[in-house]
Amino acid sequence: MKLRALFFGERSVTKVAAVYDNPEEARIAADAMRRESGMEAWQVRILRPGEPDFGAEVEPEDDGIWHTVLRAHATCGAIGLGLGLLLYWGLLSAGQPAVASSPWLAALAIGGFGMIFGLIAGGAVSMRPDHTPLISAARKAVGSGRWAVVGHPVDEHQAAAANLSLHRHGHPREAVRTF
Repeated sequence: MKLRALFFGERSVTKVAAVYDNPEEARIAADAMRRESGMEAWQVRILRPGEPDFGAEVEPEDDGIWHTVLRAHATCGAIGLGLGLLLYWGLLSAGQPAVASSPWLAALAIGGFGMIFGLIAGGAVSMRPDHTPLISAARKAVGSGRWAVVGHPVDEHQAAAANLSLHRHGHPREAVRTF
C-alpha cells in the first residue's frame, strides 16, 4: 500500500489549475491537458464565470473526501499513540520518578495525549490546506469574469504532464498546483 493511501481516500490527491481570459483559451488548454497527460474527461473541468456548482467542480469526490477524513484521523491517531507510548517507554526506562511510581496511569496519560495530538494532526491533514490557494485562485477568476481549467490527476505522471500542458497552451494569467 502506498503511503498516500494511508492518509487519503480520494483518487485525485493533487490538483492543477490555470486561469484564462476567454473560453476559447480555456477549451484549448483543457483539451491539451487531456491529450498530453492521459487524463479522462471526468478529470478535467472548465469553470466558467459565475459557475453555479463551483464546489463540486473543484472538489468532485465527496465520498473520497470522507474517506480522507477517516483515514487521516485513524492513521495520525495511531501514529500519535505509538509515539506517546514510545515516549512513555523512554521515560520509564530512564527511571523518571512520576512514571515509575504509576506506570499504568502514566502509560494511559502519555499514550492518550499522543493519540489526541495525532488526531489533531489528522484533522489538519484532512482539511487539505494545500488546496486553499488553488480554490481561491479559481473562485477569484470565475468571480471576475474569467475562465479556469482544473485538472484532477490520479498520479504524479499525470500531475506533471498536466501542469506542463497548462503552461504550454494558451496564456494563463495564473497557474497553481497542489501537492
